[in-house]
Amino acid sequence: MLPSHQSADRALKRVILFTLIVAVITFPILIIQLLNIVVFGWPQSVLNKLGMRHGDESLIIISALFSSAVFLLLAAQAGRNLLR
Repeated sequence: MLPSHQSADRALKRVILFTLIVAVITFPILIIQLLNIVVFGWPQSVLNKLGMRHGDESLIIISALFSSAVFLLLAAQAGRNLLR
């Protein structure tokens, strides 16, 4: 049987690997959705529910890109730690 720190390391590596897989799958989907918003704009009903007007879409796009960039940086750091 493995010592507890080795099994904890394996469990952590599995979590990191899962995070990397999720990041790789979701990032292109997010980019496609953001391009869809840029090209076609948000439906007015969605903007009304958010309390926004046309032209405010850029705030949503910038915040989504920033949060996805942070997520990818964290996933890359986790992947780098996984390879050590």
